[in-house]
Amino acid sequence: MMALIAASPLTMPLQAEATDYAVTTLDVPGSSYTQSNGINNTGQVVGWFGTGDGSTSLGFLLQNGNYTTLAGPASTGYSVASGISDAGVVVGSFAPTTGVDADGYMQYGPESGYVYANGAYTVFQIPGYSSTELRGISPNGRYLSGFASSDVNYQGFVYDLVTKSFTMIGPVDENTLVFAQGVNDKGIAVGDKKVYDPSGYPWTRTGFTYDVASGQQTDYAFGVLETALRGINNAGAVVGFQSDMGQDRVAFVISESGHELITIDGAASSYGEGINDAGLIVGDYYDAQGIEHGFLAAAVPEPASWALMVLGAGFVGGVARRRRA
Repeated sequence: MMALIAASPLTMPLQAEATDYAVTTLDVPGSSYTQSNGINNTGQVVGWFGTGDGSTSLGFLLQNGNYTTLAGPASTGYSVASGISDAGVVVGSFAPTTGVDADGYMQYGPESGYVYANGAYTVFQIPGYSSTELRGISPNGRYLSGFASSDVNYQGFVYDLVTKSFTMIGPVDENTLVFAQGVNDKGIAVGDKKVYDPSGYPWTRTGFTYDVASGQQTDYAFGVLETALRGINNAGAVVGFQSDMGQDRVAFVISESGHELITIDGAASSYGEGINDAGLIVGDYYDAQGIEHGFLAAAVPEPASWALMVLGAGFVGGVARRRRA
């Protein structure tokens, strides 16, 4: 079992053969774009979708090939579903509408997090912050992760539902934005730090892992311009995306096989967002026309059968090869 928190990107173990994935596009019926953000160990997928006129962006739950809309606590027309526990508890964010811009797109106010369980929404906000976004929930449902904004900047956090305590993730200064994303049962969160440098390129992004128990934060940089870690499973496998100067973003996975890129046929850019303990990966990609699609990637031949649980009998997909970075 790999312990990512203690590993160096330059010493990740490698195996002789990269793994083939069956990659299936996930599009909410009738939507203009779809993004899949999280997957639990029972195969349920959450994400969000929108309409072409920008009037609606809503969360969704995908199970057994069926999409269920998650409108959020206030049914404002803007909600995002970001993570789901093994018990089916969903976390995400929502915001009120504030008007329409010159191009006809709906505008929204400060965001609040939500927890959706047993058919009911509970609003989640960190006191003293102007907005709060929930991005992840551990498979056992103990930890919530996300980020909040204040007058200083964005700061990541992990909330322990057992001890009812917050752990804030820094640093906090006027040039650094810290975004916590996924979290596992061990209380290890992943995310990224976006740093502005007035003397050089406007910004760079570095991925990180953060161990709540020890307070250890470890940075990871695979792309010259940006590295973002988005999801982590209980074995320590991580998904995210990276890019270099003048190159499109590409999804990657870090596992016992090492750090490998995931290339998807027909994708101009791709993003790894979530991974479960069986190694199923969800994310999104943009095609050549600039349309965003969700995706589900399952190793061939196993655990491709898990995909049938998610998508039902209609599972079909192309094949993508992981290639080592």
